[in-house]
Amino acid sequence: MPDCMERRERLAPLLPGLPEVLELAAGAFSERDFVLLLADSDGVVVDARGGGAFADEARRVRLISGSHWGEATRGTNAIGTALVEGCPVEVRGAAHWARPNHGLVCYAAPICDPAGDIVAVLDATSFVDRADAFARLALQSTARALEERLRAQAYAGAGMAATLERLIDGHRGGAALVERVGGLRRANAAARAWLAAGWSPDWRAIAAAAPRGDLLPVRGPAGAPLALVRVEPVHDAAGRLIAAILLDEGPPAARASPARPAAARPRGDPAPSPFAALHGDDPRLDEARRLAARLAPTALPLLLLAETGTGKDVLARAIHAASPRSAGPFVALNCGALSEQLLDSELFGYGPGAFTGALKGGRDGHLAAAHTGTLFLDEVAEMPPGLQARLLRFLESGAYHRVGEAVPRRADVRLVCATCRDLPALVRQGAFRADLYYRIRGASLSLPPVRARADTVALARALLRELAAEAGQPAPALAPRAEAAIAARPWPGNIRELKTALRVALALADGPCIDVEHLPADEGLGLPAAARGAPPAGPPPPAALADVEGEAVRRALAGSDGNLSEAARQLGVARSTLYRMMERHGLR
Repeated sequence: MPDCMERRERLAPLLPGLPEVLELAAGAFSERDFVLLLADSDGVVVDARGGGAFADEARRVRLISGSHWGEATRGTNAIGTALVEGCPVEVRGAAHWARPNHGLVCYAAPICDPAGDIVAVLDATSFVDRADAFARLALQSTARALEERLRAQAYAGAGMAATLERLIDGHRGGAALVERVGGLRRANAAARAWLAAGWSPDWRAIAAAAPRGDLLPVRGPAGAPLALVRVEPVHDAAGRLIAAILLDEGPPAARASPARPAAARPRGDPAPSPFAALHGDDPRLDEARRLAARLAPTALPLLLLAETGTGKDVLARAIHAASPRSAGPFVALNCGALSEQLLDSELFGYGPGAFTGALKGGRDGHLAAAHTGTLFLDEVAEMPPGLQARLLRFLESGAYHRVGEAVPRRADVRLVCATCRDLPALVRQGAFRADLYYRIRGASLSLPPVRARADTVALARALLRELAAEAGQPAPALAPRAEAAIAARPWPGNIRELKTALRVALALADGPCIDVEHLPADEGLGLPAAARGAPPAGPPPPAALADVEGEAVRRALAGSDGNLSEAARQLGVARSTLYRMMERHGLR
């Protein structure tokens, strides 16, 4: 096991100018009584600086070089959770798993290289009463600055630092740089015209599947080809794909060759339905698609009720694409992923001086961003009561206020909400406002869980074709034994779990066929006792809902050894929901 010095030496070449950046940032954080920590990709702290009045407490709780803060070791904490989630996080007070850390507020942000790998985590920690939006934003800005240095170093190593911008800006047609991690990085005027015409591709999928010289048909909102784009990969010095350059080679007719004809839809054929993205032919899924297609052209708010991983976000995007608002933006916000304060400012925006560290001119929220389009609120059951009231007022009047601002603003959005919770039951328990429920439930749609579908094998084949295309390789066939295994599993994680299993199989398969040994082992999650070989039990005695929930939480916590991310995944709920469940049952 490498010691702290070895870990620091390994990290130094990956982060150019690191000591200077840390020294400059540590002074500003120390003035606010925050200690600044740098941990490697294992969660081991390799550098600790500053702290101000918090410095002694930081040493007491082991926020020092050499200490291990991975989730597997410490449970939920900012460093470990940022590594697991792969995004900036805030862990405040009792949200920490370990009781000695309940007096802390911690902000952490991963530092990713251009290939998408986390190389380090930056953390700022202080007393919980020093919680400071400026410290959170400053930490994220410092992490982004280090990522920018990594990006510049990677392009220099690829020998393209001086030519990238000239290549894109000087190209006779459309040209864009698409990064594997950050999406669209740069585009010339012609490429920006693609976007204005309605092109909204999956940038990361394009960058990840960029074989040299490949031709990509670019299509507008009506499905008509706009151009053929040549996709050129950009690799770093280690040969890893970090970006793709898209170069417009002119109209499809001018570029199509007998060896690689341009994929074009015959004249008169209808454009593919947006709902084709929901793979499968199960009768319940067909009914959901039919209802969604009937409701999409209306202005009704829609409520999607389905288990986690069944494709609610895919259905929401399809509804938007089939609606009269398809030319407008589709903006999604996960209500279970943010604290109440962050969710408030993310949804409604904030005015100048709304809080310490706020941008000088304020910032618009997701409501303003979704104007003339669709706002998709996922995990809406997790929305705190105060925000439920504010959302209700907006839905009734069309007006809202940014945080810290008295000037009313208006937004024209079509609302689509989703949840995996029993929302009517939450209304009956008083945990969700009845008046808001009736406002967002203009019409309800549901998607079947995978275990209830009759087309599991057909679904797996469709997903396999999709995943193989993303990876730039031919789609392998499924052997009969693999199909039988897929059909027999309950897939408690639904489509998300099935896609993960197929990704593993795609990586392990050596030939043109996936067999049962290429699939991950079935751990028996969600299987009836008899299917796991246990003797069948008699009918369970009736139990109160609260008792059932409490027991489920205890089992998940025990089975995850204090890892709240894993416990939330087992329960199929958001991390913020798990916190509230623990609070209700005295498990904090």
